[in-house]
Amino acid sequence: MSEAESRARVMQLLRSLVESRPALALNSYATYRAYKDDSNKLSLQLRDARRLLDEIDKRKRITCSAIIAGIDGGNGRLQLRNGSLTYVAGQYYPMEYRAAVCAAAARIMTKFWATEPKSAVVMSRAALGTGIINRWFRD
Repeated sequence: MSEAESRARVMQLLRSLVESRPALALNSYATYRAYKDDSNKLSLQLRDARRLLDEIDKRKRITCSAIIAGIDGGNGRLQLRNGSLTYVAGQYYPMEYRAAVCAAAARIMTKFWATEPKSAVVMSRAALGTGIINRWFRD
């Protein structure tokens, strides 16, 4: 498999995980308001993940190995093994898996921007906006 095909496959695995339904269990919540708060947070994570993955996709200089390093560089819960991407839940899977993809994408973009001539913060804000920067990028 070529570099481009491998990269496309890994990106597709990330997108498939992000697009999978979280399956929140309403009966697990004490109030409807608590359920809606989590539901809204998941919607925001979905939008952020889509935007971050789009940014990675646009930058063809980000190699497949760099993407895999970003996935593997986290807490070990997001795992790419044998051509399959899985998330090992900590406490509550629906609230964690998209956040794990966002964090991995932020690691990938941070490493990429470190090789660019402009400041990572300036490029991040220009490409993604302050909302995503504040949620996923740590100084």
